[in-house]
Amino acid sequence: MRAHEVPPPEFRGLLRPDARGALVPEAAWHWECDAGARRWSFHVRPDLYAPDTGARVTAHSFEERWRAVSLLPRAGGLPQGQCRSLDSWKLVVVLARPDGRLPHRLARSRLTLASRCLTDPLAALLATGPADGPAPG
Repeated sequence: MRAHEVPPPEFRGLLRPDARGALVPEAAWHWECDAGARRWSFHVRPDLYAPDTGARVTAHSFEERWRAVSLLPRAGGLPQGQCRSLDSWKLVVVLARPDGRLPHRLARSRLTLASRCLTDPLAALLATGPADGPAPG
């Protein structure tokens, strides 16, 4: 594996907010939505590998993680909708309601692929709490 194929240490999700709140690509190098902001497509970089296992990171990795995260309390910060990989590099999210801020919501959600998530999703879920703090009492 060449150095440029290894994700940076902060690699975790499709995208992330920078210090000013602007979105920065991580696994997704490009994303777009339809005119109604209900169908979103995320294009996953083909050069990503998990740093500890060397397993390739694909759109399928994020589809599996979406399913696991959606079982968390408050769905781990994910909106209601369906997520599926069309192939290894394209992830499609179809929302129950339009959401023009979906990329920002995903950047703050539990839809991340910490290296342990690739090898043991259940352990990763048990090690994380709700995406936005404790549940109201």
